[in-house]
Amino acid sequence: MDRLQAENARSPDDHLQRLASELIDLVPLRPCGSPHHLGFAVPLCLRAHDPDDDRELTLITTLTHLGTAIDVTIAELRLEAFLPADETTGAMPAELVKR
Repeated sequence: MDRLQAENARSPDDHLQRLASELIDLVPLRPCGSPHHLGFAVPLCLRAHDPDDDRELTLITTLTHLGTAIDVTIAELRLEAFLPADETTGAMPAELVKR
């Protein structure tokens, strides 16, 4: 949310403003003093649809922004990668490949 609002402040856009307004209502407030506050790292937790598999994937994301005034081709290019946040999640892709 912070990133979206910062981007909209830098380059105001009605679409971004509407998106930010819509998402703010969906994100629960987590004050910094709360035990649920994780700082800048908020994990993405995913569960399988399989009722026999109660495992949960816990991922963190990294954002890379490639912006340069020299090369307009990659200006404003952003890459997002999801990385395992725990050992269980890290082991799951290898298990899936073995199947």
